[in-house]
Amino acid sequence: MRKPILFAFVVMQATTASAQTSALAGRVLHAGSNAPIAGAEVVLLPRGARAVTDAKGEFRFDAPPSGYVMIHVRRIGFAPDSLGVQLPLAAPIDVELRETVQKLDTVSVSARENVLPRGKLAGFYERKQFGIGRFLEEQDIEKMLTRRLVDIIVAKVPGTRTVRSAKGGMAAYIATVRMAPQPLISAMKGATRPPPCYPDIYLDGTAVYSSGSERNLLNQPADVVLFDVNSIDPAQVSAIEFYSGPAQLPAQYNRTGSACGALLIWTK
Repeated sequence: MRKPILFAFVVMQATTASAQTSALAGRVLHAGSNAPIAGAEVVLLPRGARAVTDAKGEFRFDAPPSGYVMIHVRRIGFAPDSLGVQLPLAAPIDVELRETVQKLDTVSVSARENVLPRGKLAGFYERKQFGIGRFLEEQDIEKMLTRRLVDIIVAKVPGTRTVRSAKGGMAAYIATVRMAPQPLISAMKGATRPPPCYPDIYLDGTAVYSSGSERNLLNQPADVVLFDVNSIDPAQVSAIEFYSGPAQLPAQYNRTGSACGALLIWTK
């Protein structure tokens, strides 16, 4: 039987004489029993800040007073989940995680070729069989763990390139070698160089960047709108798939008709 986890967020604001900040805090609890869950990893994106729940199931982040952030939660034995929120929040947010480990009856299994795995990577291997797109498996990534995730993707996936954060540091974004959509090019007329073509990005099946957000690039810094791929530890990645344009995109990931394709990242 699956047991959902209740994931409660509490947003608190504190004002000082010189600046205003807000804290994003919460607990990870078992639904029903309300027992605290220790050791759950909570990642705040695109900043890449990480927290692990303590013995009381509690975590805390310092966060900007406003803006859009993505919260990614995972714990061994449960399917990871992601949630986009607009800060500041007026009320706590609940997220349910479901157990992925189930007790099965004893069965006799004989080995054979081309047996697809179950779980969240089943779709990955099904799509790989069709041969449309580019696919990296865990063994491909493990050979390059000394590099950051953006560098691994660009080295192994033709048609991708790196866009570094204008603020410096390790933040970086994946773009394609295609031209950006015409509406964005027209809106940025007069720029010194053409705008990059950013693919949609999915983390464990949840969209963390959509090409529908490109209009926000005209009004907000790229660091606010885009997804920092380097916020993910390569050691936690089990598979990657890339589709260079809408003609390649699987139907379930062709939600925006992105001219720049899609990048799917699957974690362990």
